[in-house]
Amino acid sequence: MAFGPSSTNMFRFDPNRPDFAPYGFTCVRWAPTPMRRPDRHNEIERNFLGRGWLAYLLGGRKIRVEAGHLSAFWAAMPHQILDYGGETDYFVATLPLVWFLQCKLPDGFVHALLHGHPADGFAAPDSPPLAASSFGNPPSATVSWIRVTRFHEPAGVSGA
Repeated sequence: MAFGPSSTNMFRFDPNRPDFAPYGFTCVRWAPTPMRRPDRHNEIERNFLGRGWLAYLLGGRKIRVEAGHLSAFWAAMPHQILDYGGETDYFVATLPLVWFLQCKLPDGFVHALLHGHPADGFAAPDSPPLAASSFGNPPSATVSWIRVTRFHEPAGVSGA
């Protein structure tokens, strides 16, 4: 098993886990720990913190996940928890990339996520939100998911 529950029934990152070993379709409660090395896997990862915060190194950029936000990123990008604060435990849901692509979400949404732009929940002062026009006219079934998901991109990168 690539990861496992701790004594408090929360999962922790296993530094011996091979890169790109699949997590598959999961939703589990994690206890944060600073990671000795980045993780990489070919799923879309969603994080939700009820309280506290996490400081991540994601694709070479330091970002922060805040409580009360649902965040997402393509986990093939190297990602590593550097620090955390508060009484933090959080939920991690992973969705295999092929299943994500079969959802037929708007092209702008998929393109942004797969090009390293994490969704809301990450605070990066140098990363303005992606323009809403990048999503085009999404089907109504995806509108509510998109409303709670805002993308951030590095300065100087066009959202179009």
